[in-house]
Amino acid sequence: MAVNSKSRRSGHWSWLVVVGVVLVAVGVGVGLLVAPVGAPGGLGMGGDPSSVPVSVPQFDDQRSVTLTLEASSGVGLVGRRSGVVTGVPDGLTVKSGGVVVWVDGLPLIGLATSVPLYRSLNVNDSGADVGALNAELTRLGYGAPVSNTFTRASRDAWVGLQKADGVPKPSKTFDLSAVVWLPSGSVQVKGWLFGLGSQTPGDGVLGVVPGVVLSGVVAMGDGSPLPSDSRTLTVNGVTVPLPADGVITDPGLLGAAGGVAMQVTQNDGDTQLQAQGSIELADVLTVLSVPPVAVFGLSGDAGCVQVDDKAIPVKVVGSSLGVSLIQTGDGSSPDHVMVGAGITATGC
Repeated sequence: MAVNSKSRRSGHWSWLVVVGVVLVAVGVGVGLLVAPVGAPGGLGMGGDPSSVPVSVPQFDDQRSVTLTLEASSGVGLVGRRSGVVTGVPDGLTVKSGGVVVWVDGLPLIGLATSVPLYRSLNVNDSGADVGALNAELTRLGYGAPVSNTFTRASRDAWVGLQKADGVPKPSKTFDLSAVVWLPSGSVQVKGWLFGLGSQTPGDGVLGVVPGVVLSGVVAMGDGSPLPSDSRTLTVNGVTVPLPADGVITDPGLLGAAGGVAMQVTQNDGDTQLQAQGSIELADVLTVLSVPPVAVFGLSGDAGCVQVDDKAIPVKVVGSSLGVSLIQTGDGSSPDHVMVGAGITATGC
């Protein structure tokens, strides 16, 4: 069949159009691949900042310290009656006028007197120990005389205390083996050295009352000298002014320190009673927080910062979490400082 010449020309141009479209598409694709892509508006790369904002925190300069305590020697509670322990205390607290322990069915009575009890007494015996016994019997409510003599009234007061503590046959003489001397009206024992059914200790020491903390000496945790500015000391939740010499005698803080103190062995083998605490400024400072690179011309703790085109002298008072804490020499509190290329001054 004969092909129309007009049809042949039309098909030829169709192929040319297809090939042209394909070539254009390929060119566009290659162009997209090799052409640089611009950053979206607002996300273009910026230069290094020439200034940074300043924050104004409070600064207490808290530092760790060690409090080394001096304590009096412990006191042993001595019982002078040997035998089998037939009744034990309810706890570790002993009060004057109460029973310390039962031995062979008889109670040993605790008595706190200003002069340690060291002998048995009969009517008409006298001495400072007798006066101390009379005073304690009176304090406990048994009406002994204000006298250094063991009188019939003293004897009656002693008998009354024995009856109150359950002694089956109270003695009319003051029998030293029936009492345990206490260093104060109420004492706390570390632990008892006997058990129910056991023999009383051979040396008579029933338990030991720990020594009283008398004083403490503060030392910096890093071994540096104590700061000379006004500070407070905090140990176990109790805070007191820190003396310039670091010697602590405040009873409240010493009591708190004694509650958390531990025996620490030194390099020479000696042991010390120590508690951990902290010191901080008595008057909290308002400081400026800046990057370390903002401070230039630094010599010791003195340096400079630049605000716009003005260089200001500053004192570096500390650092925290990668920033420098400063105070300006003129007392100003700028809201920004220069950094990097923004610093044009060489000193202040």
